[in-house]
Amino acid sequence: MPPNIPAEIADPIKNAVYLAADQVRYLHLSKPQAGSFIDQLVNREDIGGVLRTFVNRASVRTYIKDGILNRYSKDKKKEAEPSDQPLLVKQIFGLDVEESGREGKVVLYSTSLSGPDRQVEWTMEETKSEFSRLKKISKGVSPLVLSENERTVGGKYDFWADQTGKLYHYPKNYVNMIKSDRPFLYYRGERRATGKTRQTPDYFGIGTIGRVWEDPKTSDKPKARRKWFCSIENYHAFEAPVAFKVMGKPFEPIKNQAGWRNSVREIPWDKFEQILSLSEIKGGLRPPKSSDGEIKSKSPHEEREFVVVSDGTYLKWETALRKALMFIAKSPFGESGAQVHILLLLYARDQVIPQSDEQHLVKTLELVSANMRIYGRG
Repeated sequence: MPPNIPAEIADPIKNAVYLAADQVRYLHLSKPQAGSFIDQLVNREDIGGVLRTFVNRASVRTYIKDGILNRYSKDKKKEAEPSDQPLLVKQIFGLDVEESGREGKVVLYSTSLSGPDRQVEWTMEETKSEFSRLKKISKGVSPLVLSENERTVGGKYDFWADQTGKLYHYPKNYVNMIKSDRPFLYYRGERRATGKTRQTPDYFGIGTIGRVWEDPKTSDKPKARRKWFCSIENYHAFEAPVAFKVMGKPFEPIKNQAGWRNSVREIPWDKFEQILSLSEIKGGLRPPKSSDGEIKSKSPHEEREFVVVSDGTYLKWETALRKALMFIAKSPFGESGAQVHILLLLYARDQVIPQSDEQHLVKTLELVSANMRIYGRG
């Protein structure tokens, strides 16, 4: 509320606008209908008439639209928003899922492959084969290097909650780089947890990025200061760490010293493979073998189902669906033969998808082995 409108005046006006908006189902109005409704509020003596004693008529309309109705829309959408999306996914698709990644208003959920009966040890050759497969479907996206420093200068940055082979904790500026199923190398600098002597920086393991989520302890901070977690999958520790350079030449194409301070970096596939060939891997996890000794699946995606949830409450349903399809197209599971579901959230808006459009959508999605469900539509 503008500071020149006393709370004892502003609060009753806000309540009157909210009540009127409920009565006409404001969120469901077309733009012309919404404009006409706002004009009615401006002309009401108990709303527009009172406001005109504080601001001019033109400002009254802006104040009602931007100051009250925008807040009304946000409040109503928040009230209607499902509090537990994984539970909603289970109710609709019958799947137990966990978050695997997100991009804006699009969230990826997947069924889990965890459990002793689903994974056994990799051999060296199987490890190389798996990463070769990931390279083929990477669409030119290179692997990553994740820095995990045992100790920082003066302990200034020792607050990161990394757990080797399990969790990686990182700042928001790396969100667009760290994506599910992207391969990576573990790197550590010269400062170690014990001893004062600095060690040679090295690469000490490999793995793939698992699910990605925002650190809930930082959700109340400005976006630029928030932190994120990702789980680590297919972790393999090297028996013998590989030094960061050979014959004085680093594997990574970093041109200046400042580049080594980036905790997350991209590394070319040929350098990734070169480091892998120099390592001795302790063993990790792979899908189980069938009775004839063949690996059941070279891709964990083939045994999983994915649900892409796109929030259409704040967007047009067409935009929400487009964002979901673009997310699928950019993801490695898009070519894996996995079952993919799309869930459009249209709660609070009651957006209506014409039946003819929906029929065409269903046929199109069937071509890419996907199916769509809609929650909260008109």
